[in-house]
Amino acid sequence: LLSIEGVVDAALLYTGDDGAHRPARLVGFVVAPGLERGEVVTRLRRLIEPAFMPRPLFKVDELPRDATGKLPRARLVALAEELSAGRPDPERGRS
Repeated sequence: LLSIEGVVDAALLYTGDDGAHRPARLVGFVVAPGLERGEVVTRLRRLIEPAFMPRPLFKVDELPRDATGKLPRARLVALAEELSAGRPDPERGRS
C-alpha cells in the first residue's frame, strides 16, 4: 500500500486471531488524501495477487496512532468495527 503514489500512511489488520466466530481476513486502512478509494484498489490490484487483497479496504483521514506514533492493534480493531458497522458483509454474498 505504501508504495502507491499518493498513499501517505497505511496499515493491515489480520482478523484471524480475534477469537470471533467469523472467517479470517485481511483488513486494510489507507490514508490517501488525493486519491479515491477505488483508485487505491485499482493500483493495488496491479501490484498483488487477488488472494492477497485486503477486504475490506477502508480509506480514512488518519490512522489511530498513539502519542508515540505507534499503532496499537486494539485501536485498529476498534476502527474496523466502527467502519464496518452497518456495512453489508461481503463474506455472506450481500453487496
